[in-house]
Amino acid sequence: PLRTTATDMANFMLSHLNGGTFHGTRILQESTCVAMQTKQFAHDPNVNGMGYGFMFSTQNGKSIFWHTGGSAYFNTMLALIPEENIGFFVSTNTPIGDLYQPLVRFVDHFYPTPNTAAVAATADPAGAAQRIAALSGSYVSSRVAHESAQKFVTWQAEALTLQPGPDNTLQVGSRRYRETEPGIFRQVDGPRSLTYRTDDQGAVTQIFWGQFAYSKIPWYWTAGNQLLLLALALLILLSAALAWWLAWLTQRRQASGRTVGWAKAARWSAVVVGMVNLLLFAWFLMALLGFAESFVYPTATIQPLTWLWWLNVPAVALLTLFTILAWKAREWNVAWRLHYTIVTAASLFLVLFTVNWHLLAGL
Repeated sequence: PLRTTATDMANFMLSHLNGGTFHGTRILQESTCVAMQTKQFAHDPNVNGMGYGFMFSTQNGKSIFWHTGGSAYFNTMLALIPEENIGFFVSTNTPIGDLYQPLVRFVDHFYPTPNTAAVAATADPAGAAQRIAALSGSYVSSRVAHESAQKFVTWQAEALTLQPGPDNTLQVGSRRYRETEPGIFRQVDGPRSLTYRTDDQGAVTQIFWGQFAYSKIPWYWTAGNQLLLLALALLILLSAALAWWLAWLTQRRQASGRTVGWAKAARWSAVVVGMVNLLLFAWFLMALLGFAESFVYPTATIQPLTWLWWLNVPAVALLTLFTILAWKAREWNVAWRLHYTIVTAASLFLVLFTVNWHLLAGL
């Protein structure tokens, strides 16, 4: 990532507003500036799009080109209004906050129009409530990884939730949108627009929100639910590491030697699988905490993990074999057999989890 000063960013904006020159020195070709400050693409005619290197928006009749940047320590926005020869730059000392709203308020203050009030007062088209209900759900941005170990991080970071809002509006994050015509939603207190795409059965598959496209995902793919399932699986494996070790210790104190050889191996296999997975996922968590600090994906740290997680595949096969033997031979009591079965299921979930999120090397 590029890090520089506000003064340098101001000089960069001046060069763009002056056709690529700064203090008489040409930095960019004029044709390059024109191309960068021209709308080049949009997902739909009813939403804003992209120039080269800039997002393109319209507000109060003004064309605005902007981009954001940030890290774990700051959040920044640069915006240009070429027709007014205006540059706008804001940077905060926290990564949290909506940088777009200061720009919206700036434009509303200096170039006011009655459009916001008009959107708020728009009558709802027929069927608006049904379309809002169909749009409700969880979405993930199109700018995420799909076939690398970065998939897990990007899917969690680029998620969006839509739900019904007050007064028959659509709630997108903290902002409300009203349907002004069938399939077109406009922000009540800002310039953004939203529309969507459906499949052959009429189900919503994608939304186009400003410059960005999002795909609808099932509830169980959301960050909260995936992390909840992962935490549950790890707790089950922790219980295996503790419970079966305590059972062995208790049996040893009672000097009982009735457990058959494969049952001892089964018990210790559950302990080892549980401990190894807890250590591997703790390693993974520490690597992600480092990513949150630097915003640089820790490939060198994650890559060995993607190979070590392959150990789960033969481990699950072994636990499955021991589970079948335990029920067939009626080894242990029913409660212990059920617990062992649940441990095996949790181990299988971790294999599926790492496969789905491309956390296994070579997949």
